[in-house]
Amino acid sequence: MAVPTGSEVIMKFCLCVLGVLFVLEGIPWFLSPQAFKRMLLQVLPLPENMLRIMGFVLMVTGLATVYFAVNYNWKF
Repeated sequence: MAVPTGSEVIMKFCLCVLGVLFVLEGIPWFLSPQAFKRMLLQVLPLPENMLRIMGFVLMVTGLATVYFAVNYNWKF
């Protein structure tokens, strides 16, 4: 069996992260579709700027989490 190259490892990691993201995004739809629909209806009246700010904060939080997970010197 050949040793995977760096790009193969990165692609495999990205696909795993994407898969986990899909699982996490699907949980509310599967567990309680009615409650999730109600939540979406509550988001509709929010102004677009508020939604953009919320999206930006979530992106920065996600990037910070990934940065911390990759660069922290984990010692158990």
